[in-house]
Amino acid sequence: MSSEHRIEEIDTETCLRLLERHHFGRVGIVDDRGPLILPVNYVLDGRAVVFRTDPGAKLLAAVEGGQACFEMDAVDEKRRFGWSVLVRGRLTQVVDEAERRRLAQRLIEPFAGGPKAYIARIRGESISGRRIPLADDLPDEWLDKPDLGNVWRGPDASDLLG
Repeated sequence: MSSEHRIEEIDTETCLRLLERHHFGRVGIVDDRGPLILPVNYVLDGRAVVFRTDPGAKLLAAVEGGQACFEMDAVDEKRRFGWSVLVRGRLTQVVDEAERRRLAQRLIEPFAGGPKAYIARIRGESISGRRIPLADDLPDEWLDKPDLGNVWRGPDASDLLG
């Protein structure tokens, strides 16, 4: 495989398209013990990442309104490609009842289950992404796999499979 530098930046619109398409990622916050990264199921609402939560570190961070980040990605270690999207912004709790009702209709059931009675939001003040595209010299048999659903060959993920 080629050893050339293959990291590409992903433009904001493509990042938003990827965020809309997926519903699992990781929220990064800082609590009293340091940095903490936690998985969440989410939906994209404009440029904001919205998720349900229970009392705990995420809710406390949202109540405090501190800076946070959100990351989601897809990686294929064997074929050495992948991409990630990073959203940075302020994490807040959604308390307005009309807004809670509107968002609750869009939110998916969390994989972890449970009532998750609170809604939190990271407003996307900064949205960026990077990808390592498929190498040009991959063996043909590596490309005939059904699990290539997170690969795209064009510059903007419009040909994303799956």
